[in-house]
Amino acid sequence: MLDSPQPGNIRLILKPELKELANSTIAMQIQQAIDSKLNVSCKLEFIARQSIETETPYETRQQQQELERQAAICTIKASETVRKFNQAFGAELVENSVRKRNQ
Repeated sequence: MLDSPQPGNIRLILKPELKELANSTIAMQIQQAIDSKLNVSCKLEFIARQSIETETPYETRQQQQELERQAAICTIKASETVRKFNQAFGAELVENSVRKRNQ
């Protein structure tokens, strides 16, 4: 989560397990990217928190992908072909095998 309490200061609030990855090299690269992309000079600070009130973009994307996967599973199970295989052979859908195809 990004927090900017004062102009020129940016705090990145991370889960504790991610804060350990934020070494000085990574911090410098992030700060340089912010400076060059936004054309501003800022002070970057990492803060670890056990609980973050909002989802990260990655968590939101993962949750959306899981919802889409569950919808696909429901659609597959409801298909006539799958029902016929189930009736004829006792076949069952292996839900862990359902994944989005690369396009």
